[in-house]
Amino acid sequence: MNSNNNELTAQIRAALPIEDIIGEKIRLRPSSRGFMGLCPFHQEDTPSFHVYTDTQSYYCFGCHESGDIFTFTMKSENMSYPEALRLLADRAGVKLPERSAVHSRSLYDVLDLAAKFFRSCLMSGQGTAARSYMKRRNMNASDVERFAMGYSPSSWDSLIRHLRERGAADREILSCGLALQGRQGGFYDRFRGRLMFGIKDIAGKIIAFGGRLIDGEGAKYINSPEGSIYHKRNNLYLLDTARKAIREKGSAILVEGYMDAVRLHKCGFANTVASLGTSLTDTQAELLARFTDRCTIPTLPGRMPP
Repeated sequence: MNSNNNELTAQIRAALPIEDIIGEKIRLRPSSRGFMGLCPFHQEDTPSFHVYTDTQSYYCFGCHESGDIFTFTMKSENMSYPEALRLLADRAGVKLPERSAVHSRSLYDVLDLAAKFFRSCLMSGQGTAARSYMKRRNMNASDVERFAMGYSPSSWDSLIRHLRERGAADREILSCGLALQGRQGGFYDRFRGRLMFGIKDIAGKIIAFGGRLIDGEGAKYINSPEGSIYHKRNNLYLLDTARKAIREKGSAILVEGYMDAVRLHKCGFANTVASLGTSLTDTQAELLARFTDRCTIPTLPGRMPP
């Protein structure tokens, strides 16, 4: 059992680099063996907190706190070891053996299944109109995987049926914001007839979706509602892929929409993120400040094409 536990924790460590986990809490700057920053566990003005990428560990020369991603999560989130293990395992997509059959799927699993469903629909005959839209915007098949794109069919409950067939419970589908409950008690897909954008957390896990209407009537964009794992104010679109470029360039580019961010990435501006809405929250600004203190908000001539 101990060897199994060691194997599981090794899988989690391999999937979640320590600089990403700690980088969510504090701003890290490159150092000789990894990164350094102001310690989150005591007040200081000069950085003494070091993150070592070769050993996947951290040490503070000020307060002498040390450990790995598990101890950091326990300390920073005020969690027990089992709680931290469960949280990190969910983020890493690692199944823990003690999880019961009733709870065999985490919400991350359900969202990942949805992302794969949307992607398969985009590449099938159902996604013809969405692919035509992408072509008009100079996007191709390689962008589908790169930006977690897909298509939600126009049918009433195709995603719900797909997820149910793969063992997802209705309560999980609802918790993920993928379905709505009708007045008669039945369920129907939240996203229908839309080009889909997968929203990822900083560790690269799908946590929500945005859907752009392709044709017909309705709101131009629909986004996932806030839930147990998705909080708009705590996330920035494409930060999971942009964070490396932001650190390297020492600056970020902030735009409003999914397509604006995608198009800038395709033009070589890999340090671009989007605010997931028309307003930037204080928490989002603080999140970006962990990576850089320089941010450009471009002023575009006229409006971007719809």
